[in-house]
Amino acid sequence: MKLDTPMLLKENRVWRIYQGGRCIDELRRKTSLADGFFPEDWVGSVTHAVNRGREHLKNEGLSTIVLREGNSAYDMVFADLLKDKTVALDFFGEKHVAAFGPSPEILVKLLDSKIRLPLQTHPDRDFAKKHLNAKYGKTECWIVLGGREIDNEKPHVYFGFKDNVTKNDFDSWFKAQDVSAMLNALNKIYVTPGDVFSIPANIIHAVGPGVFLAEIQEPSDLVFHFDRKGPCWDLDDYQTHMNLGGQRMLDTLDYSIQGKNILETYQTRFDPTAAREGVQKVLPGFMSSYFNCNYVTAYNLPRDASSFMMCIVYQGAGKIVSKGDTLVVHQGDTFLVPFSAVSVRYESDSTVSPLRIVEALPPEIPQ
Repeated sequence: MKLDTPMLLKENRVWRIYQGGRCIDELRRKTSLADGFFPEDWVGSVTHAVNRGREHLKNEGLSTIVLREGNSAYDMVFADLLKDKTVALDFFGEKHVAAFGPSPEILVKLLDSKIRLPLQTHPDRDFAKKHLNAKYGKTECWIVLGGREIDNEKPHVYFGFKDNVTKNDFDSWFKAQDVSAMLNALNKIYVTPGDVFSIPANIIHAVGPGVFLAEIQEPSDLVFHFDRKGPCWDLDDYQTHMNLGGQRMLDTLDYSIQGKNILETYQTRFDPTAAREGVQKVLPGFMSSYFNCNYVTAYNLPRDASSFMMCIVYQGAGKIVSKGDTLVVHQGDTFLVPFSAVSVRYESDSTVSPLRIVEALPPEIPQ
């Protein structure tokens, strides 16, 4: 089997407690568009989804990769493939494996919301190791790709506390389950394609209705939820605070940066309609210890594979060429570029409309 050239990743829809997914169907050029309880597509995932009542689905969350050998193609679960250390070295490179092990160290998602998600935070690495026996926390980022109006309101997110929100106030609102007060304590931001939010662990947030985004995060499914009941969820203790207790969950919330300061620090933009061929770095440098991201506009553009990349074809159609091998791609396709590819070329099928590709990359290797 050929492991040193780009390869397709199959669609990998994952069940969640909220509804959405129509924009993922649209991106993937489906004729039938629908919202439901599979509003996320996990790209190149080796992370198991944590879904109450679905624990028997051992592969939920795990991606399938399309391998090619001669004129034949066959599917294999990516996580199973990585059990072979030689294969992991082909995919990630010796330095990455030495630093992190045979793991991509990232989870990439497409996410589309018909309704607001629960208010939530995620633990940091130290907390996850100490209290959850987990290797990773869940620092993440949102890269807004599109959206739609829901109930005559434009797409929006909730991100970080407004100025002067206190721990005592928020603790009391949570204990009373005063969802309106909790929601009103957060910054509400209307979003358009190109908006980016870097979200450290312990910062409260929620994707609002009508938002379509790519998310890059640490490879875990650890979440604290603050509104126990919603339009289609009624959460137990595990789903709320992972059986650690409501107060311990509340004590993780970060109040140190609020209001305008949090937006100036963690909200950025890129140009999703750039006409000039080239690469835009999407994330600020302080996120590089967790993951990296590029947005590529390509007509006929060479790319060095200095690390492996999980990629989403956001717009266009064309070819990914490497070592004489050609992978044909269209809008909505997802693919992986292994470290052993060394370099690739993105070729658009059109001289007028470029290929637009979101590249998700692993954390920088510590020196």
